[in-house]
Amino acid sequence: MKLHKKCKHLKYLLVRYVKRIHQDLLRQTIGKIIFRKALYEIQHCPIFRIYKYPKLLDYKILSPYKTTKLFVEAGIGNGEQLAYLANYYTRATVIGFEITNKYVIKSANRLKRHNCKNAKIIHGDIMETLAKFFADAVIDRCYITCPDPWPKRKHIKHRLVYFENFKIILSKIKPKGTIQIITDNVIYQNTLVNTLKQLNNQVNYVNQTYKTLPVKYYKTKYIKKWEQNNRNFYVFEIEKS
Repeated sequence: MKLHKKCKHLKYLLVRYVKRIHQDLLRQTIGKIIFRKALYEIQHCPIFRIYKYPKLLDYKILSPYKTTKLFVEAGIGNGEQLAYLANYYTRATVIGFEITNKYVIKSANRLKRHNCKNAKIIHGDIMETLAKFFADAVIDRCYITCPDPWPKRKHIKHRLVYFENFKIILSKIKPKGTIQIITDNVIYQNTLVNTLKQLNNQVNYVNQTYKTLPVKYYKTKYIKKWEQNNRNFYVFEIEKS
């Protein structure tokens, strides 16, 4: 009788053990499937829905290629420069931010046509996204090309180069990382100069004024158009100390 009880108990323990192993294997299998599906979506979809995922510390995961740097572009428009950067810097993951849905779709289609698998678009406000989802000191280079100048004085806080906004951008740049800013608006230029003065020894920068941009700068269709209209372009190359 005692032997029968012991056998029954051992059988119960064995069944529990087998069930636990089965559940663990099932959980791992499902987890791998979900991870692979999410990874495929992240790496092969041009639009990165960052709000679905926890804060990423390693942005190399966004590209199916082996990348070593992270570049970002603020306000990608129709994606001309974003596609150029992705094709030119194939060892970098390139992320573009755009708030207008029409341009997000246009840019996504452009990235698909040019097979830019190392480029991603985040649909949303760059300041909010950087503050919430990006760790500090992860970006190697930031491009801000002819952004909305918000020319009215009451709108100054909307400018990316306004001191409080620029501080957030700068905090996400690596030491010795760089920010390239091109604007055709003198008010915007003055705001940036004032911001850089407040930052004192946190940055080193060079600024130049051009009628025609040098060939090292990518020229969007709007820049080409404005060059024909004889506008001034104010170019800032900023390095974080």
